[in-house]
Amino acid sequence: MNSFNKLRQNNKWFSKVPLELHGHRKKLNYFVSQLDLYSKEHKLMHRDISVMEVGCSNGRNISLPLSEFGYQVTGVDIHKPSIEWANANNDFENTEFICQDFNKFKSTKLFDVVILSDILEHVSNPDKILNLAKKFIKKKGMILVCIPNGYGPYENEQRFLRYTHLDKLVDKLKKFIKHILGRKPGKQVEYNYESGHVQFFHQSDIEELVNYVGLQVKNRANGSLFGGGLTYSLGIILPFIIKPSLWLADQLPAKFVTTWYFRLGYKDNNENE
Repeated sequence: MNSFNKLRQNNKWFSKVPLELHGHRKKLNYFVSQLDLYSKEHKLMHRDISVMEVGCSNGRNISLPLSEFGYQVTGVDIHKPSIEWANANNDFENTEFICQDFNKFKSTKLFDVVILSDILEHVSNPDKILNLAKKFIKKKGMILVCIPNGYGPYENEQRFLRYTHLDKLVDKLKKFIKHILGRKPGKQVEYNYESGHVQFFHQSDIEELVNYVGLQVKNRANGSLFGGGLTYSLGIILPFIIKPSLWLADQLPAKFVTTWYFRLGYKDNNENE
């Protein structure tokens, strides 16, 4: 095991990101790997790289783990209780959390990296959000994106559950399973559960959107395979299926998986000054 992987294991916040069918740990690993590549490409120390996470929520899944790696992190989210929780649990001098609508966010600072993790599917104006993110990155900066396949296994499973009215039954089933397994509910962590998906993308839609705002896909990867209400319950009952599921997602064509990861940057012939 190399020293970088040892660092990941020893980090408190990184180790708390769950390994489950949604792929939160896999997504974080992808972001960390792209940040590490960026660091090497531009010969920068982690402490010299500034990162803004848009829609950071309570910071647990991305901003706080990245803080442990030494990056200069700014988390922005409109949900006040989540930001209050993030600030109350933030012990890092290199990290700040700001409660603000990103549409109104102003800063003279440019960032090396802007992260849009599971954001574009929640907003009515994804082109505007992507343009704003572009405005805040440096000349050689990048935007890291995680977004669901709008017609992949997760979304189709959720459509089925809503159509058959089984979604509430599945919620009760998950609580029952946790009770049977003896998993007590943890201390309440603030999170915005009210914001649902309003955009449903094909991969071609993402590529068109990226091109429209003057950016380019520099790297892409598959995320999770399943994770809807019913299959997520299977992951709780049968945790040994999680790693094979995430591995299988890497082997399949992108249209058959639930989530995608992208690294975006300025077009090679149209870079920001």
